[in-house]
Amino acid sequence: VAERKANFDDYKAILDVENKYTTYDVERYMETMEALIAADLKDAYNSIGAVTLEDEVAINALIDMAEAYAENYADYGADTVLVADINALYGDLMDEKVKAVNNAIGVIDASADPLDVNAIQAAREAYDALGEYAVDVSPTRYHKLMSLENLADEYIINSVESLKVVKNHSTAGKGWLKIMWSTKGDDSYVQGYEIYKSTKKNSGYKYAFTTKNPENKWYKNTAGLKKGTMYYYKVRAFVEVDGQKYYSDWSNKAYRKAK
Repeated sequence: VAERKANFDDYKAILDVENKYTTYDVERYMETMEALIAADLKDAYNSIGAVTLEDEVAINALIDMAEAYAENYADYGADTVLVADINALYGDLMDEKVKAVNNAIGVIDASADPLDVNAIQAAREAYDALGEYAVDVSPTRYHKLMSLENLADEYIINSVESLKVVKNHSTAGKGWLKIMWSTKGDDSYVQGYEIYKSTKKNSGYKYAFTTKNPENKWYKNTAGLKKGTMYYYKVRAFVEVDGQKYYSDWSNKAYRKAK
């Protein structure tokens, strides 16, 4: 369509029209351009055929072009039936998306071990992305999705609560202490680690830090240290589900003397 869009001066040059043109020239130009753009839109529409999910980008682009065509050439014979047919492609596309969501929920095995939590979360995202078309999803499938989400929550909570956090080692330098830990079990749903600190081995622990990246299993303490004092640290993993935090057991204690 873009290649069809010449400005009026180019059009006059092609037709060898004098610089002083009339309203008739403009009308003729707009009617000619309307016909050319309509032909391009019709070709693009016919090329899509039976709608599939792979057509989404092409359909959205075609709808945008059709809406611009309808607006710009409303007074010059714009083909409103063609524009309506093109806009109807969106409904066909959403029908395919609804089918995809039904299928995505249907193939998830609630009895699988391990439970495919990622597939459940992806199905929920696809369902939510349907917007007003979500009402077309099978009620049976949607109830299954809600049941799967409950199972996923239980699975995630259990995986974190059963996780074992193990202190690996600690190091010290002038004005800092660093502790490192590892995990035993499925830590893929851990959202972070909380570190607590004390100057006593078995009491007095206070919150010190929460890791921002659960992949980083270490903490470097650079503040609030007194030279010659022994510091003890313990760590636990957490995940938040529906606004509530769930924790693993505490790690074994790491300790170092500040330098």
